[in-house]
Formats: sequence, structure tokens, C-alpha cells
Amino acid sequence: MYNPFGKDFRDVELSDLEKLKSVAEGWYIEYKRERPNGRRIAASVSSFANSRGGVYFIGIESDPRTNFAVAFDGVTDNPDVIRDSVRGNLQPFPYFETFTVDGGNGRQILMAVVPEGETPPYINSDGRIYRRQAAASDPVYENDRYTIDALYQKAQEFREELEGFRRLDLSFTVGEADVPFLQMFVNPVPFNRSFIDDFFSKDNLRELMSQFNAKYALEEEISGGKVSSSGNIKLDSLTTHHGGISLRYLEGQNLAYNGMTLIIDVFGNFKLLVPLPNYQPPDELPERYLKVLNRSQPESAASISLLSARQIVGAIFGAMTNYVTYIDNKHLNLEGLEVKLRVTNCWRKSLYFDSDRFLAHVEEFGIPICMKSEQDFPSDPIPLKIDELRAKPVTEYLVIFSLVANALGVPSEIATISVLEEMRDNPRTPS
Repeated sequence: MYNPFGKDFRDVELSDLEKLKSVAEGWYIEYKRERPNGRRIAASVSSFANSRGGVYFIGIESDPRTNFAVAFDGVTDNPDVIRDSVRGNLQPFPYFETFTVDGGNGRQILMAVVPEGETPPYINSDGRIYRRQAAASDPVYENDRYTIDALYQKAQEFREELEGFRRLDLSFTVGEADVPFLQMFVNPVPFNRSFIDDFFSKDNLRELMSQFNAKYALEEEISGGKVSSSGNIKLDSLTTHHGGISLRYLEGQNLAYNGMTLIIDVFGNFKLLVPLPNYQPPDELPERYLKVLNRSQPESAASISLLSARQIVGAIFGAMTNYVTYIDNKHLNLEGLEVKLRVTNCWRKSLYFDSDRFLAHVEEFGIPICMKSEQDFPSDPIPLKIDELRAKPVTEYLVIFSLVANALGVPSEIATISVLEEMRDNPRTPS
């Protein structure tokens, strides 16, 4: 991403703009003295997204002969005018960030930082596709079929790269062949645009171990009642590999097995592998549950294994809470997160909740048994906003769990209500 200031865009001040007096409009920069109309703003933003990215300024006057910046008088508008212009005139909506620089005169300079787009071409409402030209101060529209095809190809390559991330490239032993696993893939939006400085430094390795072993405590008001959850996941081994770091729990485990594994890379992308062991309830199964189970042949019931809903909830809550805290500490400026999931080796597994709502569901519909060995879901990734994760973590994380439960045989609504019942009775989640 081209940056003429040598500092984070959010830290740019009025004095930094003096550098633009030697930076001409063209591939990466465009200046506007006054706010253009919405279509012209959208054309400029799309031209950067369709090319190599760049920075769009409103409130800066340029010299018509040299295209260098000459004055920084600012405007009275706020950055929303840029987003509103793009939203109404451009499809799809490209990722970009907006900033303001105080002009010291009651006015401000608006700055839109537009990375190279991930899903081009970005098409304006007039049907045109705009791109940058090296010596041009304004974008020009593109009508060359080869260039347009190349933009579509770039979008396809991005999708393939993203789907490549959503594969767990770990090797599994024969002993793990039948172990059920939950796999979770979380990527920042935009994908691979953030970068964690000094990622492999000893300080960062220590921070990762400390953060992902930290206890979490969540509390939220839901449906007129307070819901809380606390617990922690345990990771005692750290390994580096190309581009990333893995944390695992190996105490008392076979060293050749993956076990609980968390992987994070230099871009902040995050993968989680959670083994799902057979669940033995601390007390006898309720009579209501056994009555339904006994409708089947006794010998067949022995082939069904229970999975603990609360243990899955604990893994999701613990990993996500500590992950969000970690990326916050790294000051990654993200639009949000995307989550996709996979369960493997879950044939003949049955999810169990210690709740009246779940038992009522069992009495009406029977024992929920997963009949598929492997499932990838949802079709489109779960979008999560960082601000909402901070404000309503229990609600947001339960969305993730509800989809896991649905894949394992329990409808999302029933699973959510059942977990909330368990949390109100016992806020401590099994580690």
C-alpha cells in the first residue's frame, strides 16, 4: 500500500501534508479541492480498487500544470460523504478506510485509503469500470475486454487464496483417524491486509502463550436476564513454521497427536482444531433422556457417543475471546472478521445439553445423532464486527456455536436456548 507519509495514516497531521507538495497525482494519489458529486467520488475510489490502490483526498488543491499539491484549505464535509457516495454508486462495495486531518481553520481534509481490491471489477452505476493511468490526474474508464477479464481473474485468484486458508494442512496419525474434530477458520477483513510486526520475536511468542492461556470472563444481558461464562483453554507448547505459529496442548498427551491446536499467522489469520472427546456426564443421564434412548435396540445405543455442548462452547468462547484481545493489543485496524467451520469424524455422535429445553426437544423429536462424517459450513462465512464482539461477545460467539450444533443434529435455536439455560445455572465452562 503506497504511503507518502512514512507513518500510520491515522496519525497524519496537517504538517505531514507538506510532503504532498512533491507528490503528483497519478497511479496512487488524487486531490480534490472541493467535494465532487457522488458519482465522481465513486469513480475515483473504484479506480484505485481496480488498479493498485491509492489515497484519495478532498480539501487539497493541486497545481493544474504539475499536479502537485499546493494548498490544504480543507472542507466542511465529514468522511461519511465518501462512504455514502460509494455505497450508492459502486458494486461491489470495496474495502477502504477514511480519515480526517484537522486543517486548523474549522475545516478538515478528508482522506480515503483504498487498497487494491480483492473482488474486482468494481463497476460504477453508469456501467463503467474505472482504472488509474500513470500520468492522469483523474481515472479513465476501461472498455478493453482483456483488461476486464484480467480483473475477474484477479478476483478468482483471491477467492482461491482465501479458500486455501480455510484448509487445515496438518498431518494426522492413524490413532487420530476416528477422533471427531471441530475446525474453525477466522480471518480478518480485509484478508491478508494486516501485518503483525515482529511476529516471530521472543516477546510476541511469550505474548501468544500468555494471552491464549488467559482465563476469560464474559457477562451480558440477554432476554432480560444476566448471562455469564468463564473458563480457559490450555496450551503448553509453541512451534513456529513458515509464516505462522502453532500452539498445542501436550501435557499427558501423545506427542504425535495434534490435540487442541491453535494456529495464527503473520497476517492475523487464525485456525483452531478442537478434539471432541466422548462425554461422560457427571451424573446419570436424566430419565427423560433414557426413556427416549431405550426406544432403540439396546446394543445399538452402545455405538452412539455423546459430545459435550458446554466443552465446545468453552473452546469457542475461550479461543475467540483471547484472539480478539490479541489483535486488539496488536492495534490491527480491521473492518471485521469472517468465520467458517468444519466438523470431521462426527458420524454417530450425539450432542448433549444439561437443560430442560434440550430434554423437551429430545422427547418430541428423538435423540439427535449426526449422520455425516464431515461437514463444511456455512456456505457464506459468518461476518463479525469487532465493535459488536466487544459489546456483545456472548451473543456473537453463540452464533458460531449454534451453527456447530445445527451441523451435529440440534437446531440452532434449541442449542442457543439450551446453552443459555446451562450458563444461568453454571457460568463456569469446562476447560
